[in-house]
Amino acid sequence: MIKEIESNKKYWLVRTFSGKYYEHFIQNKYIAIGWNGISDLKLINKAQKDAKAKETLYNKAKELYIKKDNEQPGRIISPILRFINEMNTGDIVIIPSKNSDTIHFGIIKGNPKIVQDVINLEEGLEPLHKQRTVEWVTSRDKEDLDLHLFRMLNSHYAISNVDDYAEYIDRTMYSLYVKGDKAHLVIKVGKKGDYTGTEIPDLINSFLGTIDLYNEVSNDSVKKSDVKMKISLQSEGFVLFSGCVETITIVLGIAVALCGGGFKFNRSGENKDVSTEVTTSGLIPTIWDRVLATKDQKHRHMIEEKEQNFRHMVSALDITLPPLSEIGENSITEDSAAEKSNNKGEHKRG
Repeated sequence: MIKEIESNKKYWLVRTFSGKYYEHFIQNKYIAIGWNGISDLKLINKAQKDAKAKETLYNKAKELYIKKDNEQPGRIISPILRFINEMNTGDIVIIPSKNSDTIHFGIIKGNPKIVQDVINLEEGLEPLHKQRTVEWVTSRDKEDLDLHLFRMLNSHYAISNVDDYAEYIDRTMYSLYVKGDKAHLVIKVGKKGDYTGTEIPDLINSFLGTIDLYNEVSNDSVKKSDVKMKISLQSEGFVLFSGCVETITIVLGIAVALCGGGFKFNRSGENKDVSTEVTTSGLIPTIWDRVLATKDQKHRHMIEEKEQNFRHMVSALDITLPPLSEIGENSITEDSAAEKSNNKGEHKRG
């Protein structure tokens, strides 16, 4: 299912107490915050708008946790209010391990709750009662992290809003997604070392050339100029193609087909009004069926040449297309599967 990210979702960096709770959060699918002595959810909710309730929380923090006159109760109450009142189901959450060696990315799935019986906790760790359930989506080692996200990790607050990094977080979590009225396709480039003067232009021209191929066999007039691109070849390299859903569907659909398969996918989202089925036989009528139908006609030689060149480029640059779990339903015919297995330029799936 192609992921649909709602534009109003927020992004949060939640610390794991120097990595001590990192594995426990992942294994038990939750995030939590400390200061168990302040766990009255009704009072915390009320304190968001009620000055008297907020003063009560501040006094509680002073009583339980403030040991020195120069310590500020706000450093305790602010993250508690944020965790309970500002975070929402569907928001994106990021947690770092010790020294930020590994980063996990997930989606908040539950409202805040108080959990007294915290299971599977390692000896020496204090139970954290204020919790939210999380569906973990992916992880990255520090050396493979998008360079833009290193600045995000410089924040050492218990909870930080990191909406400014949404673009980089989205493309780290998903290789194929829709946000607003645009679809985004992340093509991962695994080649190490130097690139020749033609390899990157060939990559771009090969993927945008899928639109030319589609137009040729369908007599359509989809515009390549509508596709925007961003390129990064540092660390884990990628090319990001962005455009309307129909156009990005064509690019991915023909790319998958040139590498030996056919596909269809659905858009998934929490808002049923914007959850729209997108398939090669629906929104864009039988993209690859049209291509296959021409192979014994006037376009046969052109298509076979494009297949050969495309697979060579994919192999040379160690290209990874989005995994099947992000594309959705995938079908490979017996003929194309045999052809693919015999071809040394077989593409990878993430």
